[in-house]
Amino acid sequence: MTRTIDELYTLVTDAVTRAQQTEHPDDYAALSRLEEEIASITSGDSLEGQIARVGAIASAWRALDEARFLALIERYGPEVPLNVSKELYEMAANFRKELGRR
Repeated sequence: MTRTIDELYTLVTDAVTRAQQTEHPDDYAALSRLEEEIASITSGDSLEGQIARVGAIASAWRALDEARFLALIERYGPEVPLNVSKELYEMAANFRKELGRR
């Protein structure tokens, strides 16, 4: 069943609250998936689409999901504002450096 944008916004609001309260990676992973769902039904040119794309990426990072974080940057990085995109690519570069040290 496809969820409406209003249903997704409600779910995201609840997920943000939960993730901020618990700081648990699983809660950030759930938030990332919801943001990605919004991103999939909104335009990358719209403000809500850009917010969803950045939210999906940032939540994947907070979820400590390296593969998802890097994949979402590759997928959505070109669609977000340049200043945000630059920061995301810098985060990815730092993440890759950290992975190399492990």
